Amino acid sequence: MILKKIYAWSIHLFTALGAVLGVLAIIYSIQAAQANILDNSINYSYYLKLSLYCVIIAIIIDAVDGTLARTVDIKKLAPFDGALLDNIIDFTTYSIVPCIWIYVSGIVSENWLIPSIILITISSAYQFCQPNAKTDDNFFVGFPSYWNIIVMLMLCFQTNQVINQAIILILSIFSFIPIKYIYLSRLDNISKSKVVKFITLTYSIIASSITVIAVYLFPEKTPDEFLFIIITFIIFYIIFSFKLNIKPIK
Repeated sequence: MILKKIYAWSIHLFTALGAVLGVLAIIYSIQAAQANILDNSINYSYYLKLSLYCVIIAIIIDAVDGTLARTVDIKKLAPFDGALLDNIIDFTTYSIVPCIWIYVSGIVSENWLIPSIILITISSAYQFCQPNAKTDDNFFVGFPSYWNIIVMLMLCFQTNQVINQAIILILSIFSFIPIKYIYLSRLDNISKSKVVKFITLTYSIIASSITVIAVYLFPEKTPDEFLFIIITFIIFYIIFSFKLNIKPIK
């Protein structure tokens, strides 16, 4: 029993590492901004890349900590609000840090800088406080605040400011529209077919791997071939999610 309690509390500690990584991501972003002011492009890219890496590791922790928690009766063994901790960390790493990246990097125009930050923070605050943000059958309701991934891709693929601004506006609006989106780490209810689940999982792993490679290559622009794969995955994700809204699995 003691070992089980230690294991349960270690899972909460593992989750809490995401908070440390979130703070480090903010610190490195500030250092990148300072380097940018001094017109030191090498240090700017170095510190911004460190910030991106911190968030990638935080995403990995977020993807696996829930699975670890479900291996034991964690609420009984470690009476601690892990869900609240998870939400606090996610709001930081999925929404606040990307806003800082936008402010530091110039991926939107100066006129759109503050409006973009307002759109992301307000829409994310709404999403994170929705009681039905995640359904019982493991779907997100409304755009699921993947702002860290979105902004990361904007940085790595060096997309046009106008395109970036349009994406931020559209996704912010869709945060308030109650459409179900696939929860990529919980694919049980997307299809009865194991093949469909396998393809979806494989496609998401490929897209995730390309995102990591894109960060590794930063500040060099990611090859267009990788951009094509990411775009097709996003299209697949949106179409499949919308299809499940129209014709859910019974």
